[in-house]
Amino acid sequence: MPVHWAGGFMTFFSGILSKACVEFCSDIFSSTWFLKRLVDEDCPPVTSLHLPPPLLNGVASELADLENRDPELYGNVLRGIRQLKVLASGGSTVAPKQRLVWQALFGKPLFVGYGMSESFGVVAYTDYGKRGAYPMDSVGLRMPNVNMKIDNHGEICIKSPVLFKRYISPNPDATKNAFDAEGFFRTGDLGRIEDDIVYLLGRASQDVIRYYLWRIYASEVENALSQIDDVAHAIVLGVKDSGCGKRVAAVVVYRQPYQERRLGLAELRHRLSTECSLQAFKFPTLLKVVSSFGEIPVTEAGKPIKDKIREVYFSEMAIGSGEVEVWTSEPRESVVGARPFDWDGLQR
Repeated sequence: MPVHWAGGFMTFFSGILSKACVEFCSDIFSSTWFLKRLVDEDCPPVTSLHLPPPLLNGVASELADLENRDPELYGNVLRGIRQLKVLASGGSTVAPKQRLVWQALFGKPLFVGYGMSESFGVVAYTDYGKRGAYPMDSVGLRMPNVNMKIDNHGEICIKSPVLFKRYISPNPDATKNAFDAEGFFRTGDLGRIEDDIVYLLGRASQDVIRYYLWRIYASEVENALSQIDDVAHAIVLGVKDSGCGKRVAAVVVYRQPYQERRLGLAELRHRLSTECSLQAFKFPTLLKVVSSFGEIPVTEAGKPIKDKIREVYFSEMAIGSGEVEVWTSEPRESVVGARPFDWDGLQR
């Protein structure tokens, strides 16, 4: 976790206060480096690891490849993972399938937190001491010192004793509209709260796709795609369309064993229909397949930059040239929308 994030700084500082050995990789974090480090007998064992979801996904993919390539080394790495006392993730949505994969590898549930630098750390987390389990699509329990609400637009708003006052910026309007009339910070994240358990639905600015009159949350489609065994990474965003408002577009990386027989858009939609509980109008209608996650524009922390992804992969030129697979309503899919009067495939 980057130490210039409040969460990363708190993890780093807590490690120092507890007299732990804090280790920095000499270069940019890579899955290969980390797996080698886990079995390095000349170094003390790794006991705590905090990775954002994209990097966690990368390690899982590397592990799956290692299991087939070198079973003995895989066993040693797995023992190193199970020596960890803490395995945590956050910074973006952790898909339910990703949590199940790591629960099987780690032998314990993955610790998930939700927070931001403006709140100087987490505002919700999976406190397994208070509850034995959490819904797989949640980010855990609201912290007791954090007041949290959902506004009329579905945005998560928070107030806490350590909330920031303003952004330090030469722009005098940088903090404008950051707080509502009651002093709650507008996080920019869409979500819901049930029994003090917090659920994330995506970013208000880029993760709501207006397809005709429907609101589609990108994270919901990403989670559904991640349930398909072939899919290693899936990023979903909206692409403007004069006919329907915005199309649901997906960038997909297939797992190594499935790279040769890449699923096309028709088969991917078929798998979504038969394997996932996702309404048909939310299925992607644009698909771009890339060979590795490294081809996808991301921040230093590994978060996908969706504006850049849209510009690189879903420009009018890219769509028109055939680089992107496009779905139209013809031919009608036999397993989607087959019921009477269900023209949009809304019925399950």
